Amino acid sequence: MIPSSASLLPSFSTSVVLVSSWTIAGEFAMAGGTVASAAGGLVLRLDGSVAQTGGRVNMAGSTIAVAGAGGDLSVHLANAAALRLVVGGAGASTASVSGSISVSSRAHVGDGAVLYLTTGTLAFAGDGPYTGGGHVVASTGHWTVANGPSAQTWTRFNGNFGSLRVSNTGAGVLSLSTAAGSSFSLTGGLTVDLAAVLRATGAALGVAGNWSVPGSFLAPGSTVTFTGGGASTIAVTAGASFDYLLIDSTSPVTVTLSTTVTVASTITVAAGTLNLAGSTISVRGTWLQTGGTVLGATSRTIMDGVAGQTVVQLPGSTFGAFVSSSTGGLTVAGPLTATAQFEWRRGALNISSRAISVGGDMSTVGGAGLTFGGSTVTLSGVSTQTINFPFLDHVIVDNPNPVRLGQDSTWGTFTINPGRFFDGVSRSLTITGDRWTSAGATYTSVPQQHAVTWNPPATITVGAGSIVNARLALGIGKTAQLQGGLFVDGPGNALEPRQGSTIVNAPGGSTITFRVSSDLSPVAGPNWFYAGDVQNSWLVFQGTGGARGAFVSTITLGSVQVALSTNSSIFQPPDLNLLGSLVISTGVVRPLGSRTITLGGDLLQTGGLLDFNTASTGTIRFVGGSTSTISLLPGATIWNLVADGTGTLQAASFLRVRGDFAANAGVFRAGASSHSFQTGFVVGPGGFFDGETSTVTFDGAALGRINQNVTFLGGGQFWGSTRPSRA
Repeated sequence: MIPSSASLLPSFSTSVVLVSSWTIAGEFAMAGGTVASAAGGLVLRLDGSVAQTGGRVNMAGSTIAVAGAGGDLSVHLANAAALRLVVGGAGASTASVSGSISVSSRAHVGDGAVLYLTTGTLAFAGDGPYTGGGHVVASTGHWTVANGPSAQTWTRFNGNFGSLRVSNTGAGVLSLSTAAGSSFSLTGGLTVDLAAVLRATGAALGVAGNWSVPGSFLAPGSTVTFTGGGASTIAVTAGASFDYLLIDSTSPVTVTLSTTVTVASTITVAAGTLNLAGSTISVRGTWLQTGGTVLGATSRTIMDGVAGQTVVQLPGSTFGAFVSSSTGGLTVAGPLTATAQFEWRRGALNISSRAISVGGDMSTVGGAGLTFGGSTVTLSGVSTQTINFPFLDHVIVDNPNPVRLGQDSTWGTFTINPGRFFDGVSRSLTITGDRWTSAGATYTSVPQQHAVTWNPPATITVGAGSIVNARLALGIGKTAQLQGGLFVDGPGNALEPRQGSTIVNAPGGSTITFRVSSDLSPVAGPNWFYAGDVQNSWLVFQGTGGARGAFVSTITLGSVQVALSTNSSIFQPPDLNLLGSLVISTGVVRPLGSRTITLGGDLLQTGGLLDFNTASTGTIRFVGGSTSTISLLPGATIWNLVADGTGTLQAASFLRVRGDFAANAGVFRAGASSHSFQTGFVVGPGGFFDGETSTVTFDGAALGRINQNVTFLGGGQFWGSTRPSRA
């Protein structure tokens, strides 16, 4: 007799022992007691809905069969055990199964059946997990458990797991089938208990939930794909040892690594977000990003394979710290951003034509064989960085805190962005490219120990307003094209043009400002070239020093301004040949010995001191073709004053000339001041002296002179004059 339904009430406390197979055509409700089989090979067939809320179904050695007569049934077995579980029969059926079921062998899902695993656990102790042509659909909240005491092998089936837990005991190992194309899909996560083992050889395992493997996961030739579902986060918390790893989800899923990770072959990020978080991840094959996003956080990524490796990262993604440690060499095949350190430890490194952004130290620890042509390295940290790469192509500093040069280096082009900070320390930096820009930056170095050499293929273009705090050399035969001003900074530093080199000033003129105690000191003496718009260009000397400008050069320059910080600081020029002017704002201009300052423009003193008296010799010579002005403060001392230009020299202040005065050419206009001439006075055949409303005093007696010569070979007249004692 087949009952239409059966119920075991909560008050039932004994057992129903089956001595033969039993079929219940209708509903089965169980709230207490035990249903057990007296012998193996029996079948408990439940063709209707099942609701077990208590008691135990123990069909050890026998079979539990559900939904055998078809239909859409709900099956809840709260505490059931069997040798086998059978779902479906001759017709189409759907069984939504929940609860806790332990199967010591496997389950069979008939051809027309669909097994929905909603919540709870389904544990298998044998091979399987399923036979039959039916379909298995498991939700994320359902767990399939492997808990056999001996080795188990599971083969591909029609459907998916929810979450999978491997709890094998003893020497048991769960092996996923090695059959070609074997794949297993989890809508939930994977847990491998401590001492348990999951082996997958040549398999594909898709995981949509958390990964926790305190035990062992052995996956030669296998691919683990984190897929996710909906807006979710997958946490990888233990035992992350993969062969091939793939992040591929069309939904906004984030895979977060919170443990040490090893990828024996390739890692691919195709879609979704990979958050490296605080992990250390070692990759022995290719790192390939074709889509999605990688977040570096505080992670450490180590490329440490034995064969050649490649890393491809898409714009907008980051590593934390990045380590190139591949004995077979590493090729960076796209832009790469490391928000922390970038280390080169082993093998060759190829960053050719790539954009590299580094937020921490950039160091060479032990690698050999760097290919870098066409690359751009940006130091983009927010705290102090040190760069220890001896050779790079384009380098950009974009850190508001110091980027320190850690070793002598040769780079191509160099840019320090405005508001950013570079520290040359005591190292040497050679620039072999065609561009230098450091306008608006902070540039420091250890005084007199940092050196920069511009040694481009031919010409280096220097951005307007660039600053260099170093001994700055321009290579032999090389050209520096100034786009505007240049600041040479730092105590004891200098701009040092070498043999045959050329500084080309910008259209409209350039200003080279020497700050602190830096100077212009051509290594080649006069054997260099100052070109471009020289007429409108300036050399400005600021700061302090006892002999600033002493090695400037005798080649033709533009204009010079002396604006030293105190009147105890001295500008001590050699012979100067200026197309433009000499302007004294602060400080002391005191030539050492007989020096000639030749001017095509003005001599203007707005402050400071002009002192030819100490040398008691020297000449200021005007050679301009238009109007030049000489304006000095009271107390200024000049020695010889010569007008040799074809234009007009206008005196705009009192003049005391201790040596000879000569107006050999052009027109000298004396203005309205009183002038003191204390030695000879000559107006040459080509000259003209226009006394205007001035007063001229011949007071050589102040120097102990008995005679003074006044000679007019050209034209002119005094307005008023005081004759010498004997003329």
